Amino acid sequence: MPCRTLKYYGVKLMKKALASDFDNTLFFMFQEETYRPGDREAIRAFQAQGGLFGISTGRSLTGVRQATGDNVAYDFYILANGSLVLDKHLRTLQKKVVPMSLVRSLYDRYGKLENSVIQAGDTVYTFGPADNPMQTHIDDFEELDGKDIYGISFYTGSEDRAKEMAGDAQQHYGRTIEAYANTVVLDIVGAGCSKGQALETVRQALALERVGAIGDSYNDISMLESADISFTFSYAPQPVQASAGHIVGSVREALTLL
Repeated sequence: MPCRTLKYYGVKLMKKALASDFDNTLFFMFQEETYRPGDREAIRAFQAQGGLFGISTGRSLTGVRQATGDNVAYDFYILANGSLVLDKHLRTLQKKVVPMSLVRSLYDRYGKLENSVIQAGDTVYTFGPADNPMQTHIDDFEELDGKDIYGISFYTGSEDRAKEMAGDAQQHYGRTIEAYANTVVLDIVGAGCSKGQALETVRQALALERVGAIGDSYNDISMLESADISFTFSYAPQPVQASAGHIVGSVREALTLL
């Protein structure tokens, strides 16, 4: 059993961690400054004192690493809305895959209506144009044979449309999937997958005593509810704000409260 406390200059410290959503929480793709002032420095200071900082996202590993570069060193990764959980050395703590037959069915139902991407392995695949370096074009599902599929996402164009499709998918496929409206994206993963469930896996695997979570969208709600202390922003949808214990202005501020 790993030790549950750390010693820092002779003082025992509680082993604690913050799990952070990525897009529009830590990383802002469409803004000139992609990180808020002070967030990266606060993360490094938190880690230097023995705290763990991890990412919890609907993205793939490749999507996170290409966007992050050397800006942040993560102590754990919750990927594809909890389908894949890795430690800092990229060792697997949890893996839940979606059967190819289910992915084909989802694509037949929604893929012709919305742009879609499939997370398989550590790569994102699309049948449409590969609009950015994080996507790889494929022509047929057979090109995914032998790969672990973690989920499929549909770009809907609006938050209302994403919520509508999430409801339809959950009703149609029942307990075989989990459907999450993630701003304008519909993320679909295997049954039982959520950021909240994955956070509990991290808690147990890393023997954490205090776990915080911060996020801004519907797919973050389970994580916010699972954490010991939770944070969101004033711009988050009302159900997300209702699930969080604190409204903050940055990851840096959340770390000061953890």
